Amino acid sequence: MECIEIYKMRLSTILPHINGFYNVLSDNRARLEPWFWWASPKITPNKFKFASFILLYLLDTKRKEIMHKFSKKNLYDEQFMIYYNGEFYGMMGLDKIDDIKQNAELWGFMSGADKTPMVVDESTKIIEDYCIKDKNLKSLYAKTQLSNRPVAIAAVRNGYKKIKTEYGVRISERNEGISELITWEKQLVK
Repeated sequence: MECIEIYKMRLSTILPHINGFYNVLSDNRARLEPWFWWASPKITPNKFKFASFILLYLLDTKRKEIMHKFSKKNLYDEQFMIYYNGEFYGMMGLDKIDDIKQNAELWGFMSGADKTPMVVDESTKIIEDYCIKDKNLKSLYAKTQLSNRPVAIAAVRNGYKKIKTEYGVRISERNEGISELITWEKQLVK
């Protein structure tokens, strides 16, 4: 029986699966590095440096969340670990959660295994339900590279609409790489 589980990223949810997480990263570095600067072998070349990075990442996420409680102007992030049949399979997250605009940027990566479309669809539904019920968000948006057909297909399959295409733009605030990006959006609440 297939089982998809999603947990908010915390030390308690990631430590038991740090090897699986590192292996997924190592197997998918070329695909992930343009989006996740920390996927570079220069930043996380081995399990020790990877685990150290994850600890710092969790601390920074918590710092942003605390700052948000003091000032609703500060945007914050949440990350979720995705497990398929008990094994680490990927991550999804919400970046730039904005309580005023009631939106956030959805991102994710999966191991690239053959069950990915089913896992992506189910995980997306779970995250969207969480956004509606727990975060009171009205919409989500996602950015994909123009050349990434599988993600574009997944976006359409999950009800996201293409709202713009940009050429020669920076991939993200954290990644200085230049690419062609499509922005997708979904209204969660009508």
